[in-house]
Amino acid sequence: FEDYGEQIRVTKSINQNITIFDREIVFINLIDKNIPGSERTDIVVYNKNFAEYSARNFIELWENSESIKEFEKRR
Repeated sequence: FEDYGEQIRVTKSINQNITIFDREIVFINLIDKNIPGSERTDIVVYNKNFAEYSARNFIELWENSESIKEFEKRR
């Protein structure tokens, strides 16, 4: 993917799968390894403040993660 201009980072600290749309809507896929995927719960939050908060959390996580090259060097 990097060959096509995508940026990829890796981290150990992802604990929730979220998607932010236009910094206005947050889609949350609640993860529970004890519940089968077909029975899990999703939440959609229509709140700009929460979306902005979630985006800031993503940026912090991104900045504290490492590139594939950095990860490979460490291995």
